[in-house]
Amino acid sequence: SSTTIKKEIDEAISSAKKMMLNTIIIDSVWGDFVIYKTGSAASLTTDFDVMEYIIQKARENEMFVYSTFDVLKIRQGNGNAMSDKVDAAVLTEVYDNAKAFASTYDLDGVLLDNYYLTASATGNLYTSYLSAGGGMGFENYMYDSTESAMAAAVQGMHDGDRSVQVGLLSDSVWANSETNEAGSETSADFEALTDGYADTKAYIENGYYDFVAVKAFSSRKNTDVPFDTVVKWWAKITKAKEIPLYVMQASSKSVSTETGWTSPSELTEQVMEARKVDGYEGSMFDSLGRLKADPQGSTTALKKLFNEELDVEYFATKLE
Repeated sequence: SSTTIKKEIDEAISSAKKMMLNTIIIDSVWGDFVIYKTGSAASLTTDFDVMEYIIQKARENEMFVYSTFDVLKIRQGNGNAMSDKVDAAVLTEVYDNAKAFASTYDLDGVLLDNYYLTASATGNLYTSYLSAGGGMGFENYMYDSTESAMAAAVQGMHDGDRSVQVGLLSDSVWANSETNEAGSETSADFEALTDGYADTKAYIENGYYDFVAVKAFSSRKNTDVPFDTVVKWWAKITKAKEIPLYVMQASSKSVSTETGWTSPSELTEQVMEARKVDGYEGSMFDSLGRLKADPQGSTTALKKLFNEELDVEYFATKLE
């Protein structure tokens, strides 16, 4: 019920405030639906605008508000799903949805997410490639499509509200150095460049964004995708463009059995490592619920660290 949802939102924001977090990150998607009421995306059935309510409550608590926004997850049937083609109609929809979203909601920033075209969609993609003329080579068509969609989303956001900061929410690895010599010294299973057909490094270099937030969800001890390696690689790219890098850390994994996550000090030590990296501007956390649970004092340790210099840093959490 609406009353229950509102109560949960109130409690979440109140606990974020108590934990000295200065920014709320709204995950704009709930299952196959979005929680906002603009554009053509299939919205959660509620008798009030959930997005609007969260923003209002965060503002009452004097917090900054950011939200995720899916670029290529669009309405299909009764819900939303990743698009398996990018034609003129899809690009118009991406642009219109982004513009309506930015002009309706009072946000400080938007994190663009879900902008991949995956190989599982290649059947339909190949058909749309052929109908688009089929002259440029299928792989080039895939790259061209994701970039066109990204450009449409960025343009839509800016046309909707010039003051909103538009950022990229990136996966931890653009490409492993084995795949591309400019890539990171990692062995990630998923590479944005080759698995998602999204040249996120080029998007940054082309000046699409006001900031980048990287999902650095692995621990410092993870040998395939070490936390430090990820942060340093992205910071080098953002520094060259003179835009800030925020690091989204996996508070959801705090004190768990995953490699490197058993110690309650992992999140705090990650922040300390990140602070040594030129270009790092602050941290975001993927789970408020886990921060609130404070397993073995992991959040208490984090708060102590932020207490020392809270004013200079960005300390944000997803409402999850």
